[in-house]
Amino acid sequence: MLPSRWRLGTRRSPLSREQAQQAQRFLHSALADKLGAAMPTLSVQNFVASGDRILDRPLAEVGGKGLFTKELDRALLEGEIDLAVHSAKDMESTLVEGTTIAAYLPRGERRDCLIVRNPNGEGLSALPHGARLGTSSPRREALVKTIRPDIDIRLLRGNIDRRLSSLDEGEHDAIIMARCALQRLGISVPLCMLDEERFLPAAGQGAIALVTRTDDTSLLALLREVSDRTCQAEVTAERSFLKAVSGSCYTPLGASARLREGELALTAFVIEGGKKKQETMAGKEQEAEKTGGALARKLTAAGLTAPLPSTPLSEQAVERL
Repeated sequence: MLPSRWRLGTRRSPLSREQAQQAQRFLHSALADKLGAAMPTLSVQNFVASGDRILDRPLAEVGGKGLFTKELDRALLEGEIDLAVHSAKDMESTLVEGTTIAAYLPRGERRDCLIVRNPNGEGLSALPHGARLGTSSPRREALVKTIRPDIDIRLLRGNIDRRLSSLDEGEHDAIIMARCALQRLGISVPLCMLDEERFLPAAGQGAIALVTRTDDTSLLALLREVSDRTCQAEVTAERSFLKAVSGSCYTPLGASARLREGELALTAFVIEGGKKKQETMAGKEQEAEKTGGALARKLTAAGLTAPLPSTPLSEQAVERL
């Protein structure tokens, strides 16, 4: 039997809160007719994630993407919340035991964008020699270096306002961000979209995932009925690739799947030793997980080291953060 109230957990950042509100609207739209008077009340609980408190170091040095999810994992397993709302790109490739992805919302824009302090409507090629570019992503840093090795990459973490203000204050000449973050917050600034083929996004970028307990079978079954099929197939393939290569935020890699009329095309890259290896593989919608693993094997055959290096911190060190 379903409870009369579902508690959704999310991080306290403005973007996370907006995504939780999107999840509320999605669930109400998808389930109101189906459940009728039994439609539960949806509430949101905010949590401060460790990853939001530590801003002076790259994620790879302080425990990886799990720092954005561990507080919500704990709350979920201890029954404080019924669903956790995550940006899919912030989730580890292997979930905490006892939790599972129950549903995906329709996917937003997945591409990255370049925002320049003195916008000229052009891309990376137009930045001045030695320009200071802010990012905390090894993927973005490595991709920029393959295009413009002269660019001076500087650490930039924090919420959207903090990143944009670094331009206004002259700390950076340019920054790279996920376009969907600006769209979800209704922020309009001059920007240049980065070509997906050359600047492949992170696995799961643009997707919102709803995670629940594996033993909450009634809720799990209901949510899987309304999960967006396109987003689910695409992100399943991307995450399968990530898991197969043991990818973490410590590794410069990206993956993007496109589902059209039941046909899935997955493209992924890894930069290892300064060399970029990128491949594409096709599959069927129902073979999304298999396709991700097969593409990982294809890259391994092309000379990729597997498994890839992971975050240098031990689990005990992460717990002390």
